[in-house]
Amino acid sequence: MSGRRIASISEKHVESVDPEDGAERWRSPLPGEARNRDMWVMCADPLVVASTGHGRRGERRIFVFDDSGNVTASLSLPSAYREVALPAAVVNGVLVTGLVHPDDSSDEFARIGGIDLSTGKLGWERRPGGMSVQSLLPHRGLLLVLHSLRGCSYSR
Repeated sequence: MSGRRIASISEKHVESVDPEDGAERWRSPLPGEARNRDMWVMCADPLVVASTGHGRRGERRIFVFDDSGNVTASLSLPSAYREVALPAAVVNGVLVTGLVHPDDSSDEFARIGGIDLSTGKLGWERRPGGMSVQSLLPHRGLLLVLHSLRGCSYSR
């Protein structure tokens, strides 16, 4: 959900709904290469959907939809990673998301990275080292990363 839309996926469609009155803004069939895959909404504004093919070698893809429900980009996940993970946000055309590397055996190796939505190229990645990313909040071209430190607990 964003301030402008609620997005959802069914087995055959992606849809955008107005958050104020629940009216359907648009409904589009899933792109052909997205059928028979596991799919989830990563971001609502712009609408970014990730998909995973079946099996260990199933291709991972990212789809970007415009305000009319048209696919503006269909990108393969950078080959070094087996999947993308939430949280995710788009800032200045870059999808900032959790990345899961095939060699990562636990979340102590958690990474975040920036994927250019026009080219599909991974522009950068970081390993926060001891921090767990809880939320990514874009605002006016900036990104706020909220995280927690492992081993720290707060109580009142």
